[in-house]
Amino acid sequence: MTLTIRDDARRDIQKDVDALTQHPRYFLVKAERARTYFPIIEKIFAEERLPDDFKFLALQESALVADAVSSSNAVGFWQFKDFTAREMGLRVDDEVDERMNIVSASRAAARYIKQCNHYFNNWIFALQSYQMGAGGVMRAVGEGNLGTRHMEITPDTYWYVRKYLAHKVAFEGAVSTKPTLQVSKMDGGGRTLAEIAREAAMDESKLREFNKWLKAERIPADREYAVILPTGEVVAGFGTLSTVSAKPAPETVAKQPVAEEAPINGIPTIRAQAGESIRMIAERGGISVTDFLHYNELTSDQTIGAGQIYFLERKKKKAEVETYTTRAGDNLWSVAHRFGVQQKSLRKFNGLNESDQVVAGTVIYLAGRKPAAGETAG
Repeated sequence: MTLTIRDDARRDIQKDVDALTQHPRYFLVKAERARTYFPIIEKIFAEERLPDDFKFLALQESALVADAVSSSNAVGFWQFKDFTAREMGLRVDDEVDERMNIVSASRAAARYIKQCNHYFNNWIFALQSYQMGAGGVMRAVGEGNLGTRHMEITPDTYWYVRKYLAHKVAFEGAVSTKPTLQVSKMDGGGRTLAEIAREAAMDESKLREFNKWLKAERIPADREYAVILPTGEVVAGFGTLSTVSAKPAPETVAKQPVAEEAPINGIPTIRAQAGESIRMIAERGGISVTDFLHYNELTSDQTIGAGQIYFLERKKKKAEVETYTTRAGDNLWSVAHRFGVQQKSLRKFNGLNESDQVVAGTVIYLAGRKPAAGETAG
C-alpha cells in the first residue's frame, strides 16, 4: 500500500519528532536500546513476514524497556495486557512473564498485527488496531474502507498512527550504527540464571537485568524460553524508563516512570506526576505551555494535580457517549475533562450559561443538543 502525507500533517508529525529528540541524552539511550534489540526483532519479523518498519512501534509502546507498565496494566516491550498476551500464546504467571521477553513478546506482537491485517487488509488499520483493538477500528473506519490500498495522512488521522510515523522519522537514522551492547539468545533448558551466568562467565546481576521475564529461580522446562545474553558495555539508564525535565524533581519526590496513557475520546493524554508544574508536564508532553493550557481549558494560575490526566491535543466538540449523570463534586470542567469535550460544546448542548452551576443528578448531554420539553431524544 502507499501513503501520502499532507503538508499540514507533516508539520504535526514534525512537532512530535522535535519532542522525541529535544533531550539528547534520553534520545540517545532510547536509540541505543533500539540498536541493541532491533536485530532480534528484525529476525523475528522476517520469519513472520511482517513489514520491518513495525519495529519502531516497540519504541512507541515501551521505549524498549522490558518491565514498562502502563496505567492500564499493559506490560513489557510490546505492552500486552495479560489476557491478550495469553491469547497470543505468551505465558504469564508466577514463574514467567513472557511480555518482558524480547523474543517471545516480539513474536506475539508480529502475530497480533498480522492477525489484524488479515482482517482489515490494510497495514495502517492493523497498526491502529494495536492501540484501540480491531472492534474500535472497525467502528471508526467502517467496512467500506477495508482493503484500502492508498491512504492520505492528515491532521485528522488517528493520533497513534501519527505518533508512530514520528518515531520512525526520529529514530530511523539513529539506529544504523553499531551498538555498544550486543545481545544473543539461548534456550534456558530448565537451568537457573546463576548456572547460565557461571557457564557464560558473566555477571549474574547483569544477566538478570536482561531477563526480567523469569520470576522463578529456575527456568521452566515445559518449552523453550529464550535467555538473553548481554555482552559489552551497558549505557546508563538502559533498562529504566526515565523522565527528562528542565529542572530536577525535588529530592523528596520519587521519580515515576512515564507510561503511555489511554486516549480519551481519541485524544492523546498524559498523567501528571508528583511535583510537576504546568511547564514541566507540557515539556514532557512535547507541547508548549500555551497549547497545554488551551487544550485543558486551564489558566496559568491553576495548579496541576498529581495523578490527574491531561490532554495533549484539543478536546473534541462531542463525546463518544450520549449522556452523563453528574455526581457530587462534579462541575462542568470535570465533566468536559472526563469525556474529552470542550466546555463550550456542553454549554451549547445543554443550554447553560457561563454562570450556571452543575448539581448532582443532572443529565448532561455530551454529543448533541438536549431535547426540548416534549421532544424525544434521538
